[in-house]
Amino acid sequence: GRRRGRTAPTSSTFEGGSSSEARRILVHSGCQKQLIVIFATMEDTHRIFAFPELRLQLAPDVFRVPDVAVFAGAPPSQLVPDRPPLCVIEIVSRDDRHTDLIEKLDEYHRWGVGHIWVVDPWLERLSVYDGSSLHQTPDVGLPGTDRRITIDELIRGFKNATSA
Repeated sequence: GRRRGRTAPTSSTFEGGSSSEARRILVHSGCQKQLIVIFATMEDTHRIFAFPELRLQLAPDVFRVPDVAVFAGAPPSQLVPDRPPLCVIEIVSRDDRHTDLIEKLDEYHRWGVGHIWVVDPWLERLSVYDGSSLHQTPDVGLPGTDRRITIDELIRGFKNATSA
């Protein structure tokens, strides 16, 4: 039902922001959802557990919240894990600064995260971070699995939103 005193969102606005902000949120969360769905199919067979927006403690005073953290063997037993996950995935937004992203990726690498992926739905690119630079790749996958993930399957259904 309708709430009194509020108007329904139009094509140019939604509660709390503009349509471009809504598009950004939809694309970002859509990519996150796709990753979680893909990894959920691997829980029983490969003992891989993915969590969106999980706060990680990289050092006593350093915390990060990757878009997706993937753990091998077992889910984390702590509310704020202090052991590196197998993989972290960052999904970039149009307004992300490159230097901020690289700083974050460097911190994950120094902490011991073995696989660091960057999803750019706006440029339709997947990249892997190796500790010194980003390398664009057609697909990504985790060791011990034959499952490869492409940018097309992550942005499926959102292509129109990324080009708007």
